[in-house]
Amino acid sequence: MKAYMPDPVELLINYVYYQHRGEIHYKRQQYDSSFLYYNLAYPFAVKSGHVTNKTAALFYLSSNALKLGKLDLAKKYADENLKASEERGAKIGKINALLNLSDYYHETGNNGKAYDYLQKAVALKDSLLLEANVNQINTLAAIYETDKKQKQIFQLQTEKYVQSAAIRENLF
Repeated sequence: MKAYMPDPVELLINYVYYQHRGEIHYKRQQYDSSFLYYNLAYPFAVKSGHVTNKTAALFYLSSNALKLGKLDLAKKYADENLKASEERGAKIGKINALLNLSDYYHETGNNGKAYDYLQKAVALKDSLLLEANVNQINTLAAIYETDKKQKQIFQLQTEKYVQSAAIRENLF
């Protein structure tokens, strides 16, 4: 297999290449290789300025570090992910960071703190789902109202046509 040469201009292509490689190894439970590829992906995510890519790379770096027993690194990446997510309002990134921190504290035996972070993640996820549901309800309500108005317009146009036909018939 030919070695990949990062493109000096196309940051996202480089990020996606390393991210996909890392994800494949993660799914195969080859955490050392996954950790390596996410370490290669992370600088491209930072340079590209895409917070989603940055938080995803940090999530997997922290997850891999936990799986490999590198607890200090796991905490470092989870804290960095939490900070980046909060600064940019990346709710999914924040949920993932909170879950990583919960796993970290569970691994270190601090189950009380692990539970606190897990509760924060669940609460944020619930609020995100609620927000999505409210948006969906509002969209459906708007569609319903639009359909209702279109039917009223059609009915009024039909009545107008019938009335004008009756007037024409009475004139002739």
